[in-house]
Amino acid sequence: MKKFLMYVIVLVVMLFVGYTTYYFVRNNENIYLTLAEEDRTIYMNVDESYDLPIVWTKPYSSTKVYENVTIDNEGVVTFDVTSKKFVAKTGGTCRVTVTPSNTRFGPFMFTIAVGDGTVTNPYFLRTEEDLKQVGKGSAEKWQLTNSYKLTSDIDLRREEFAPIGSQATPFSGTFDGNGHAISNMTITSGSDVGLFAVLSPSAVVENLTLSKVIFSGEFDNVGAVAGICRGTVRSVRVENLSLSNTKANSNNGSLVGSLLNYSSNGEFVSFGYVEMSCATAVNAQTAGVFGGIAGKSTGSVVYNCYTDIKSYTQNENSTAFGGLVGSMSNAENTSTYMFAVIKNCYTLIGTVNLSQDATAVLGTVAGTNSDVTTETSSNKFIGIYTHTTGNALGVIGTDSGNADVSDVFEKSNTAELQKQATYVGYNFKDVWTIEEDASMADLLPYDEVISQPLGIYIPGQAITNLNDLQDVITGVTNNPGCGKTFEIENNIVWDLDGAEWHTIAPQETNPLTASFICKDDVTVTIKNFRLTNQNNSVFGYISGQNTQIKGFIFENVTVNSNEEVVAVVATALLNNATLDSIQVKNANMSTGADNRYLAVVVGKNNGKVINAKVNDGVFDQNTVASESQSLILGGIVAYNAKLVEGCTIEMCNFEPSTTSTSATLKFGGVVGVNASIVRTSQNYDASLSLTYYGEAYAGGVVGYMEGGSIIKCFSEGLISLPYTNSRTYVGGVVAYAGVSSITQSYYANQTLQACNVAGVVQTSYANVSQCYFQGEAKGIRVGGLVGINNKTLTNSYVLGILEGMQSNANVSGIASWLPKESLVDHCFSSATFKGYGTHHAETESEFRANAVETTVGSWFDSKYAESGELRNCIIVNYGNANVKVTMFASRPGWIDCSDAQAKGLEGSYSVFTNSAGFDQDLWTFDNHEGLGGYPTLTYVAVNPHTVEED
Repeated sequence: MKKFLMYVIVLVVMLFVGYTTYYFVRNNENIYLTLAEEDRTIYMNVDESYDLPIVWTKPYSSTKVYENVTIDNEGVVTFDVTSKKFVAKTGGTCRVTVTPSNTRFGPFMFTIAVGDGTVTNPYFLRTEEDLKQVGKGSAEKWQLTNSYKLTSDIDLRREEFAPIGSQATPFSGTFDGNGHAISNMTITSGSDVGLFAVLSPSAVVENLTLSKVIFSGEFDNVGAVAGICRGTVRSVRVENLSLSNTKANSNNGSLVGSLLNYSSNGEFVSFGYVEMSCATAVNAQTAGVFGGIAGKSTGSVVYNCYTDIKSYTQNENSTAFGGLVGSMSNAENTSTYMFAVIKNCYTLIGTVNLSQDATAVLGTVAGTNSDVTTETSSNKFIGIYTHTTGNALGVIGTDSGNADVSDVFEKSNTAELQKQATYVGYNFKDVWTIEEDASMADLLPYDEVISQPLGIYIPGQAITNLNDLQDVITGVTNNPGCGKTFEIENNIVWDLDGAEWHTIAPQETNPLTASFICKDDVTVTIKNFRLTNQNNSVFGYISGQNTQIKGFIFENVTVNSNEEVVAVVATALLNNATLDSIQVKNANMSTGADNRYLAVVVGKNNGKVINAKVNDGVFDQNTVASESQSLILGGIVAYNAKLVEGCTIEMCNFEPSTTSTSATLKFGGVVGVNASIVRTSQNYDASLSLTYYGEAYAGGVVGYMEGGSIIKCFSEGLISLPYTNSRTYVGGVVAYAGVSSITQSYYANQTLQACNVAGVVQTSYANVSQCYFQGEAKGIRVGGLVGINNKTLTNSYVLGILEGMQSNANVSGIASWLPKESLVDHCFSSATFKGYGTHHAETESEFRANAVETTVGSWFDSKYAESGELRNCIIVNYGNANVKVTMFASRPGWIDCSDAQAKGLEGSYSVFTNSAGFDQDLWTFDNHEGLGGYPTLTYVAVNPHTVEED
């Protein structure tokens, strides 16, 4: 018997050594992704190709890599296994997953974004060559009407640059700098010069830095952004500008040469607009007129801007200098005159070198001002501050009009300009920032800025009654790009009595740029109407950071549309447009197989959706049904690329259906797919319950996270997907989270069901902190907080019910899987375990010795062989659940705790504060005067309904 046992031991050892040698040999294989973790996005344009960003060295013969490339939206790109290249087919974004068969590596995930020149999918500019291609494409591509977006800084290397566009063919698209810089631009010839020669009324240039810019020559109109601007320049910084222009009668500005009003058929249409922009370290020597922002402003707007002019030198042909605008005048429109505006701006002026031969007039704000005094004409100077270190200058050099400069203030020193209190009327929440007594006011970063209405009355733009509203809607539908702002002064109810509503701006190429803003405590209610066929939303496409729809209620809406994007309020928000305080009550939506994006409020959001509410206390059930094959479905927004904040959904039932096994559903109670920020938003009881044969991701707040963050959100909505379908993934807050963060959020009071289910996040590549689960989760692979935790899970807890639905179920109190380099820290579980399968008090991962994993081969081949880390966790009353077996670690990473200890009835929570070191700033320990209570999170989202009840 002893000899037999010895033979067995020797055999096991030989097998162990054999398998170890085999795996060490195989471990010479290496597969890795070449993309940096902080930026795993590949930018392509239509018809381009890109090599698979995978390096594979010492390949093992049986390993498969290229055959295991999956794309969640194959219409955007295709992958050729032979050439190992992606080919861009159409504009859009897709998620790529590369899953090597050797489970030691991957899965590798990254995003491919493809530009096609539309506002939603702009052409991506990655190099100097790309930039010089703008406007020089074929009849269908790279045109002056297209949209563009920088993906990196571009250095023009002081080579001569040819401005984009011309007087005859101005740039009329959008140009998003995306926070990047174009540097070392040099121009020595031309008439209208800058990055752009001429910007049309529909053009938008934003979120860009132009650094080390040199102009030297004879020009008619010159500015770093544009020679002539009739469009919008927003959030642009010009740094280190050197401008030398000897042309008489020229218009010279740091940002734009001439800023012009636009009229059509003699009627005012829109201002030329420069806002939230600045020019610093400016050195200018010019003929003609020079202004720190614009050389000439005719019936246009400079708003929330500043300049720092280091030196200005006249020559014999100089005519005017202004710290902000060289010459300012109103614009004649048939029988009326439209004023020009400078509002909430400041300027610093250094050395002004005067020429004895020049007759130029000098002003800290404007060199000259002229206007015809009528109701609509007097130019506006509001909230302006100046400081001059050299020559003493007046506010306006020569005023031939009727300028009121009582709101312009000269400051004798810069110390006053380093105090927030100085800047009366400036918005230091949404536009400006300041370091008190250390720096002057600066502009917030582009992504933090919320554009402000100009706040100046423009005749004909106030709405007081239903007739006014109907007239304006008719006019705007005929000209959605008019750019006007309409204020609604009284409550209005518009009952359409079941009639069809015609979408105001149905084409993305001609979006709505007019604003409809209800004053405080005023609403517009539009009710009892239909949206069918191509009328897929009320407003359609809404574009522009100044564009805002506020205070509208849509009630008793029937939607039946097969368009690709369907929503009640807006098809898409573009270029930071805003929806604020919007309500939808009693929407019944049904769609067909052509949809991809479906939501109650907005289909695609590249702007800001703030304080939107679905139902808002109305208890008639909303119904949203679709038979689409692949669908992104959201309660508030289908796809979010910017900001969703303060939104609420209640009493809404979602019923997507398909029998296709190749279909994909991404559902979120608030947002279907998120690529940016979802904050302080709530899903009270939006429910998803269906039989689904394809792949489905469903989350109480967000369905699928491509990136971004979820902050202080919660869900109490039912989600029930078939647990017999192995491709169903459900999370109480979010089902799938890519490189992102989820903080201070929770799921409570309802049931989650799917094959793969977790209380907060099912599949997580995100940092999850200060979250909790207090509902019921049922499925085959169940995690109390997280299913697959690939990053960090910290300071979170679970008090819910976890139930295995079949005998092969694996149920874990905190997290199911902890892959290599993941971390769970300072979490606790008092989960109640039910049902079938194997129950794990904390995690089923890594060193747990299940029977199937004790054989030598399968143990070494297990994906659990390299472990993440579990530490400082508390397990309360795990009962008959298994606990972690550590074969190599000195401690299990968790502490057993009785219910009485966890509720502070014994030991005053010392097991948390002393033994595990829970942060007492993040956690609240209150035993309710001896009655007992589990620790709670101090800063987690709060249910407003609960606060009202208390």
